[in-house]
Amino acid sequence: MNPKDDFDKFLALNPVEPPSHLSDKIISEVHQDLNPKVHLIFTKLTLTHLISSCLTLSLCPQFGFSLWGGKDYLMKYFMLLGHYGCMFACGLFFIGTTFLFSFFVFSREEMRAVRQKKWIKIFALVVLSLGTFFMFDRNILLIPGLIWSLGCVVGALGALHIEWVVQSKYSSHS
Repeated sequence: MNPKDDFDKFLALNPVEPPSHLSDKIISEVHQDLNPKVHLIFTKLTLTHLISSCLTLSLCPQFGFSLWGGKDYLMKYFMLLGHYGCMFACGLFFIGTTFLFSFFVFSREEMRAVRQKKWIKIFALVVLSLGTFFMFDRNILLIPGLIWSLGCVVGALGALHIEWVVQSKYSSHS
């Protein structure tokens, strides 16, 4: 039997309405999958940031704070950009890494939700990070803190753009 005959037989059948409770359940599940809850996304993003921060703080101190007595592996290269250039590059690396890691942790729908409300999520992570550094008694001056924050924003936006380009390129081929 050929597939066209099967399809023609399928089209000739009388339509059958599925039970309404089943249709409602399917629609509800699809809606939940396509629209993940904001608090779950932010929680997942915060946990991703916590993990990526451990990596970045072991490679590049932020405001003089590093984990495990980390060396200044990247900082010596970032310092070639000058003090403020280093602050910018450190912020870019610190938050940019979080958003790059999120590409591997989040589903496509979750990444879409992150991109839709990117400004609030970026701002929240920057403020959360600065608050954490303050708790560890880091003396953060206004101008270096602002330059670091600007680097964070650029890093996050750059990472989100890279993710969008990669996702767009590979999703069109599937």
